[in-house]
Amino acid sequence: MGGGGSMHDPFDIFRSFFGGSPFGGGGSSRGRRQRPGEDVVHPLKVSLEDLFTGTTKKLSLSRNVICLKCTGKVSKSGVSMKCSGCQGTGMKVSIIRHLGPSMRQQMQHPCNECKGTGETINDKYRCPQCKGEKVVQEKKVLEVVVEKGMQHGQKITFPGEADEAPDTVTGDIVFVLEQKDRPKFKRKGEYLFYEHTLSLTKALCGFRFVLTHLDGRSIQGN
Repeated sequence: MGGGGSMHDPFDIFRSFFGGSPFGGGGSSRGRRQRPGEDVVHPLKVSLEDLFTGTTKKLSLSRNVICLKCTGKVSKSGVSMKCSGCQGTGMKVSIIRHLGPSMRQQMQHPCNECKGTGETINDKYRCPQCKGEKVVQEKKVLEVVVEKGMQHGQKITFPGEADEAPDTVTGDIVFVLEQKDRPKFKRKGEYLFYEHTLSLTKALCGFRFVLTHLDGRSIQGN
């Protein structure tokens, strides 16, 4: 019989999708998995003029960044111990109430012994810069570009600019536009309306008036 073809490992297709054995062993070690960080959302009040002409706003914000002195390892020498209160998880589970036989409601909360870090350390080994908090405060100025034609509720995102934390993928800072009300002018989608009250005499006989547009132009209306 012809042949010569080699037999295929039945788990090859599994490895190609999941990068390891179907039973969890023998796969490549990827180290500790980073958990996703939270996004920080800020409302940004803008006028109708800002949305009509476009504008740039400079905003000063404070955020947490990983301490450069200890690189988030809590201590200057790297000496730390697993927290005995939470077994290094940083979280504790509390039983709120029993719902019935063999049923109970539980809630997770940060461990109060290690403040959610999962580690404890002697004070003499603590990093002098971050005091064992792993992060320090940093002030940063962001230039938020509001483009011409943007709308109420639209989001402007700065990827990876939220608070940093060890073993965490830094989240985004998101600004949500909030349009301030303006008399006379009203926006509906892509259309701009102007409200003007006139007397019956003007309505019957006709009149002219000068309208000052959102960009400062003077337009003569009939």
